[in-house]
Formats: sequence, C-alpha cells, structure tokens
Amino acid sequence: MKKLYFSSAPTTSTGSCLRQLCGSALLAALLGGSLSASAQTALLFNGTTKYVQANTVTLNTTSLSMESWVKVTAFKTTFPYITSVMGVEDGNNAAMLRFGDATVSPNRMQFVLTVGATQYKVNSLATFNVNTWYHVAGTFDGTTMRLYVNGVLDNSTAAVGTAAGTGTFMLGRNYEALRTLNGSLDEARVWTRTLTAAEIAASPCQVSATAAGLEAYWRLNEGTGTVANDLTGRGHTGTLMGMTNTDWSTVIPTSCAALATASPRAASDLQVQVLGNPARGTQAEIEIRGVKNQPVTVQLLNMLGAVVSTRQVQSAAAEQRSSVPLPAAAGLYVVRVSTPAGTVATKLLKE
Repeated sequence: MKKLYFSSAPTTSTGSCLRQLCGSALLAALLGGSLSASAQTALLFNGTTKYVQANTVTLNTTSLSMESWVKVTAFKTTFPYITSVMGVEDGNNAAMLRFGDATVSPNRMQFVLTVGATQYKVNSLATFNVNTWYHVAGTFDGTTMRLYVNGVLDNSTAAVGTAAGTGTFMLGRNYEALRTLNGSLDEARVWTRTLTAAEIAASPCQVSATAAGLEAYWRLNEGTGTVANDLTGRGHTGTLMGMTNTDWSTVIPTSCAALATASPRAASDLQVQVLGNPARGTQAEIEIRGVKNQPVTVQLLNMLGAVVSTRQVQSAAAEQRSSVPLPAAAGLYVVRVSTPAGTVATKLLKE
C-alpha cells in the first residue's frame, strides 16, 4: 500500500474571496454540490429591547480572545452611534466588540479593552455592509490588541499590561438599550488565551467545546426557548431577554454550511473517508478507494478555501491509506481528492 506525502508549506488564497468568505459558492466548489446547514439557527436582535445576558465572565488576564458571526440589519444613526456585538462594559471595566463610537463611523468595527486603568480601542479599517454576515474577532496578548475581520488581521494597537474586563457578559447589548444590536449573531465564543491568526481563519464555524482556553461558547443552535447554552460547561448560560421563539432564525452564515463526514460522496468509484473524525494530534489517517493505477491529487483546505497542503501521486493503489499532516490550528477543514475520473471532498474536524 502506497503512502501519500504532503508539502508542509501552506499556501494561501488572496483577493476578495478570502476577505468576504465567498459563502456557499466557495463550499459548493470545494464539495462539488449540495450543502446542508451545520449551525441550525442564529439569534435575532431588534435594536432596542432584545439581548442575551450571561453571568460573570472573568477576563482579568494578559491573554484573551472573543469572536462571533454578526450580521447588522441597520447601523445606529443617533449618538453615540454604537451597535453592541458582545462583551463586558461596566464603567471603565471593559472587554467588548462593537460597531461605531462617538467619533467612529457606525459601520466600522471596534475592539475595546481596559488594560491597567486605560481603555484602549482598535477601530477597523474595513467598513461593513448591512444584511451581510461577517466573522469578527479581537485578541490580546499582554502587549498588543488585534482585530480580525473574516479571518484576516484588519488593525492592531499596542496595549501593555493586564486586561480588566470582568463583569456580566452580554450578547447584542452593552451599557444601555440605545446600543442594542439590530441584526443577528451566531457562534459566539470567549477565550482565556490569545488565538493565532491561523486558528481564527481555520475555525469560524465550529470548535470543540473542550478546546484549550475556551471559556464560553454559545453556538446559538437551540432554535427554541429563552436560554443560550454555554457548551463549555463553565456555567455561562445566557438568558434571552425580551425574546421569544420567533427570534430564533434559520438564516445562518452560509460559510458554516455542513460538509459531509460519515458518508463521503463518490465520483464514479472514488471514495474518501477520514478514519477517526474529529482528528487530534499532528496527522489524520484517510482511506481512498477506487484509484488503482490512477494519478491522484490530495489537498487539505481550510474553511476560507486556502490550500493548507497538497501532493500529487502518479499511480495510486486500489485501496490507499494515507496520513494527512494537520495544521496546529483547530477547526473545520476539507480533504479533497481528485483523479481523472472525478473529485471527492469530505469534512475533517481538527480538535
């Protein structure tokens, strides 16, 4: 049985596809066809009275991250022009992602964090459109605050010291009702470690609930009721304030459409299966069938469509078991196998 070997040097995609995620068109291209929803629901906010309140999240640390999918229906048009996404705001005690500020355009993202006794703010260079899903993330490593938009570093600023961001954590609102989100949220997470750019790009749609440093994880997949569960088991259950079942929406980020796992789709006799999914460690085993004496190209791609590794084999065995090197970043990936007879792609979840 022949082994496949992969280049360890990753390649990256460029242009608007990477920044805008290309949504279902990208995943359809990767998987060659139909998609089904992985995240069943998102949560709707009305801009005035509806939000989610969790208990206290402790972010007095030199290492933290927060991230979420957000879609704004309408940005604020009255002072202070702030649309809350997620976080803590209790006087100068602050750690949050939001849009706008008194002197910042309402459609620019802002990452706010109190470090020591000083409140620092990173404003996005990117401007955001209404009715469009974006993945946003803010990180802090004790010296630098970074703001990411759709997996790409957008802006940063120096901030040296320990964060002071402990308090009641909210989704869709901070400080006052005037700042409540008019739009949707999905896949909100808080970490007590600094996510790397690779980790943010690799896992916008799902992570393991037991991932290292994951402090709170609201997938917002309940679809009914007035509770947003914290999947980490750390007790940060969110209570839906002023919300009803009609605020659970099936309109989710298209880039989070599920990729088939248990039943890989075949092109002719070509079949691909990941052996052990989710995968852990530095490599995963895959089994390829129906490729005897054919040239084979095997690629591992992240959810943004970037090729992480690739290798061509001139003549494969009929049943070929191969080791796929895994990136360090946890997240959802695509294994794509191509031959002259066709292409098959299947999901690989790295924990």
